[in-house]
Amino acid sequence: MKKLLCCRGPRRRARVGRVILSVFVVAGTLADTNEVFHWGDEGRPPINPRDLTQVVGVSAGHRWFRSLALRADGTVVNIPYGEWTYDTILTRLSNIVALAEGGQLALRADGTVVDVDTAAPVWPHLTNAVAAASGGAHHLALRTDGSVFAWGDNSRGQTNLPPGLSNVVAIAAGGAHCLAVRADGTVVGWGMNNAGQASPPSGLSNVIAVAAGRFHSLALRRDGTVVAWGTNRFDLNTVPAGLSNVVAIAAISTYSLALRADGLLFAWGNPLRGAVRLYPPERFTNLLAVAAGVDHAVALRDGLADAAPPLFTDSPWLIGTLGYPVHHRLVAKYRPTEFSSPDLPEGLSLDPATGVIRGSPLVAGIHRFRVTATNAAGSTTRKYTLFVSRPLPAIQNGGLMRVPLGSTFRLQILAHPAGDWYGADGLPPGLELDPATGVISGVATAEGMYPVSLVASNRYGLGWGTLTLRVSAIIGWGNNDKGQLDAPFGPGEVTALASGPAHALALRADGSLLGWGAGAPIPARASNVVAVAAGYGHSVALRADGTLVGWGALPPGPYWHKDAVAVGAGEASTVILARDGALVSPAVPPGLSNVLTFSIYGVHGLAMQANGAVVAWGLLDGASPPPDLTNVTALAAGAFLSLAPRANGTVVAWGDINQPGTRVPAGLSNVIAIAAGRAHALALRADGTVVAWGDNSRGQTDVPAGLTNVALIAAAGDHSLAFIRPRDDFAPPRFHPPASLVAALDHPFQFRLPVMGDVSGYGAEGLPAGLSLDPASGLLQGVPRVDGQFPVVFTVTNANGVTRREVTLWVNRALPAIQSRERVYALVGQPFTYAVRAEYAPTWFGAFNLPPGCRLDVRTGLISGTPTRAGTYVVGLVAQNAYGWASASLPIHVGNLVNWDARGWTVLGPGSGHAVALTPPVSLISTYTYFNQPLALMDDGQVFAIYKSGAAYPIPGLTNVAALATGSAGQTLVLLNDGRLWAWGAGSSVDRGLDRVPSGVSNVVAIAAGTLHNLALRTDGTVFGWGRFKPIPAGLRPVIAIGAGDSGDSLAVLADGTAVYWDGDPPELRATGLSNVVAVAGGWVAGFALLEDGTLYELRCGNATPTGLSRVVTMAATPGQALALLEDGTLAYRGPAGADNPAARAWIKNVSGIGIGQYAWVSDLPVL
Repeated sequence: MKKLLCCRGPRRRARVGRVILSVFVVAGTLADTNEVFHWGDEGRPPINPRDLTQVVGVSAGHRWFRSLALRADGTVVNIPYGEWTYDTILTRLSNIVALAEGGQLALRADGTVVDVDTAAPVWPHLTNAVAAASGGAHHLALRTDGSVFAWGDNSRGQTNLPPGLSNVVAIAAGGAHCLAVRADGTVVGWGMNNAGQASPPSGLSNVIAVAAGRFHSLALRRDGTVVAWGTNRFDLNTVPAGLSNVVAIAAISTYSLALRADGLLFAWGNPLRGAVRLYPPERFTNLLAVAAGVDHAVALRDGLADAAPPLFTDSPWLIGTLGYPVHHRLVAKYRPTEFSSPDLPEGLSLDPATGVIRGSPLVAGIHRFRVTATNAAGSTTRKYTLFVSRPLPAIQNGGLMRVPLGSTFRLQILAHPAGDWYGADGLPPGLELDPATGVISGVATAEGMYPVSLVASNRYGLGWGTLTLRVSAIIGWGNNDKGQLDAPFGPGEVTALASGPAHALALRADGSLLGWGAGAPIPARASNVVAVAAGYGHSVALRADGTLVGWGALPPGPYWHKDAVAVGAGEASTVILARDGALVSPAVPPGLSNVLTFSIYGVHGLAMQANGAVVAWGLLDGASPPPDLTNVTALAAGAFLSLAPRANGTVVAWGDINQPGTRVPAGLSNVIAIAAGRAHALALRADGTVVAWGDNSRGQTDVPAGLTNVALIAAAGDHSLAFIRPRDDFAPPRFHPPASLVAALDHPFQFRLPVMGDVSGYGAEGLPAGLSLDPASGLLQGVPRVDGQFPVVFTVTNANGVTRREVTLWVNRALPAIQSRERVYALVGQPFTYAVRAEYAPTWFGAFNLPPGCRLDVRTGLISGTPTRAGTYVVGLVAQNAYGWASASLPIHVGNLVNWDARGWTVLGPGSGHAVALTPPVSLISTYTYFNQPLALMDDGQVFAIYKSGAAYPIPGLTNVAALATGSAGQTLVLLNDGRLWAWGAGSSVDRGLDRVPSGVSNVVAIAAGTLHNLALRTDGTVFGWGRFKPIPAGLRPVIAIGAGDSGDSLAVLADGTAVYWDGDPPELRATGLSNVVAVAGGWVAGFALLEDGTLYELRCGNATPTGLSRVVTMAATPGQALALLEDGTLAYRGPAGADNPAARAWIKNVSGIGIGQYAWVSDLPVL
């Protein structure tokens, strides 16, 4: 073992983008004497083990920064990739003929695959391998018969070989996906496919080799061109224009490599990763082989021409398939001028100049032949072995396939190569196979599991396969990790489906329930059920007597309501719709009334009110319904989308605009039911067919081909369900409307009967005045003119008879709905106005217990005046319309806001140079100022904006807030209790990217905002920054507090209580000299530090000086000035004298929260 020292080269700045280096030979360089070199890992320079000779192969580690070199004597050398010192370590391996890509495996001459570190066979039975490959933590071996063996990590299906994979001639393993080249030049991919890396381009052919990166893939074609697919980040898929005559490829992580026949290496991808930096250029010529590792690469260089007789470096094993082309390039050192062979297998030829063996073998079996390479120094002869397999038809169908009962089914049996005849045994009743085409078709008539044996034949013999067909009336597609698609056989007549992300329920016509998936067992008392709902971990059933049954991981109630007509279940909530139109649940916004229908998924809910308005709540971005949404007949809420079918049979979708589920397919019409999952949607049409759209990451929108006669649908998580009611041409129509409907007096109402199939007419008996049923479409609509309870009988007719179903229609009086229930904040001595919000045309308002100095306008509901006394006032509100009365409570909190500057405390309106203090009874955590508008974070996690009127109003959507931070560039950061961040901003903060949070930032416990940058402190004590900031020093942890300054500079408090700062690029961590620090603000140029004993220090250019303040409880600071809250509830200030008014400040007592704004004359400060 010999230690080699190498001086580290200087770091070079590079712009992210595509780099294409066309390099040329530079004669007389030192590198010409070195056979192997490797480079990369964030710009580390190339390393050349000079004592390493007779190398015939290289490999780079996918999991470790190391390289391997195979020598001509069959031994292997390990080259670890360190920072300064590089070792060459002789492994225990011997008799090795080839190295596997990935740096973990090697092949012995007897065909066994061995582990590089242990030298032990990885599988004792694996003795006929001709090639191997290692990915991140999975492995492949190619056997002499063209089959593939896989083992290792299977978290992304990377070791689940595609059914019928055979006649393979080349393999590759990537980060979590695999590729295989078949004898016909096509490529098969499997494993993780989130960027399309396992899906080769359509029509790709004539491929002879493949390379797999982490999220992209490469293919080398017979003509020497390269094709790329998968992610195109860093232009990984943008192959250099004109690149041709390529003989080898490699790919990993964020770059790609291609070696030309003339020994020139090309690279493209992310230039910030060292493996792409092909410098100095003279090293990257005259190459014979290249391999790519996790973040580095290794290359084998050719020796000087005629320095020795040729030394072969390619594998001695070739693999082919009878009747298919073979393409193999012989590779040898020392510039051979001629190749020859006296005994090539029949059907093959050898190009004497290039060493390329091509042709199609004519005889199956094992063929051994000799090849001689010649140069001026002599000749070398080597033995090669060609393994030729027979192309039997390999059946590619396998696994489990779900067949809908009573629907048209068609399945093509796939074989590669194609068969001349097909057979199948064990098909379900109603299905048959066409032996000439291999198509299984028909209509399955009996439920059950059917193992099917398949056979295909061609002129070379037979190929076998197995397939299991699952025939069921309730069919599912998409994710099945919890068995949520495996509905029981024989459900009978089903009237409703409900599904959560991990379990599902079916309500049968007799009022009983079926359940499957990961849900809790259904209790015996869940009988005579008329409605059912499935949440994340619990289920709820509504019985005919109006009682409720809940089971599973039940969240807080309600689980009883004497007037319940419908139920819903979310992530941690249960919702009840009462017959009077009230939604009953802690998860529902207060004051939501006159509801006709609703839907809930997770924490996102929708409700349609009698006035036609659709109300949304929860944590869905873009949750507000479209303003022109009218004539809605139902609702469906998903995690990232909302759906509403209209009376005309069309569907409206909205929600997260980045989700495809919000884009309804063009032309979708005649819809009678909808369902929404996490990010996908389903629509059931009147003809019994299903349309699906949205996210398809788990196959949840792949509706089974031929699916018809669907009567019910459901969706949740990443799966879909459908109940099939087999067509009966000799029976009356079957339909099951909900047991109850809710409408409102003198308000429009629409409902469409959920009937599929051929219907000749619809009817209704017992409808209240104002409503009518369209006999042709089954649409019930109108404006009810009478309130009360109406037993309505619907009739549906076809050629075979009439079906009658009774539904209870509740028509309610639409009482006023008072929406004003949030906390309202006012200030003593400040003008205050607040408009009571109420719906359904109130004509009179009343209020009692108003704050002194305020009054109510009974006609408009406007509360106005100037509060004269602080306190919390629970105001009773009353509203009246033509139908009756409604009441609600409105808490108004009146506090003392003092806002002062150099002009005195009488300046109470917010300004750009000010400080803020808030006194009880308003309970604060902290206050912050955003330019001209103070923000207040309350103890209940709400954020309020304080306006010039003196009133404070909540910022919509901001709840469960743990901390605020505002920067002088115009940005505001919000830290939620769950560790997520929100941000918004204006002005220069937008240009600097400070108004948005980078993806992946989570588990945050503290935030800081400066002029040029933002900082976030994670739970693990690390710091993340974005914007224009000095880089964060490596190893800065554990941190317990952070501060962001005006010049891109930062402060941090370590776990030992010391305060540090950093500057420079690369950053240099420096100490402030302070200890026992508990909080910092600003940066090292101008900042403040609060010590554990309550003393406050000011920082100027890293120098800490006492401010003279003690007994400080908390501080609010901007660069150069600080406001301190003392133990006795008074205030102290340090900063420019002209920005403070001591007389005004001395007047303020009993302070509970403080904030400070940017002073207006900041540009006049001296340059620090």
